[in-house]
Amino acid sequence: MHLRAGLGPRRDNPIFTGLIELAIEHDVPVLIHTESSSHLYFQPLCQNYSKARFLWAHAGGLLNASQVGTLMKLCPNVWVELSARDRWRYTVTPIVDDQGRLLPEWEALLKEYPQRFMIGSDTVWPVDPSHRWDESDTGWKKIDDYLGFHRHWLSFLPEQLARQVRLENAQRFFHRDRRKSDG
Repeated sequence: MHLRAGLGPRRDNPIFTGLIELAIEHDVPVLIHTESSSHLYFQPLCQNYSKARFLWAHAGGLLNASQVGTLMKLCPNVWVELSARDRWRYTVTPIVDDQGRLLPEWEALLKEYPQRFMIGSDTVWPVDPSHRWDESDTGWKKIDDYLGFHRHWLSFLPEQLARQVRLENAQRFFHRDRRKSDG
């Protein structure tokens, strides 16, 4: 769900909150896109619905590591995915340096919350104002580039942390580890 200050839906919209309550009841995650310049807009939601499992799309979009870290500290029910935080889209607040290595503040954040980060592969493309939303996205043609971007910065992390972010955290979050062990 997209939650944008001033554009809606409002955090107290009964349909919106009803969907969160339904997600809690059925133990399914809620994917939240905040697209705002502050973590403070999302904070009351994750705190008021502490039993919900939120997956925060694009690590908050334009937010820096400090803002993302503050929300993660305040809301232990928030996991973060890093799709579209690549060199093609969220370029104002990059997560990697010129060599493609995670910036120190992002690496420190992953090390602080090693079980709450995941990579992603948002295939919405092209991302420009002239793109028509009634036309098919072309991002699937770039999926190797997106995944290659993540594989590159993951290669610099300690092996266990890279494995968690690349696969294991998502397996736990989506209960794939339970299904596997259930037979």
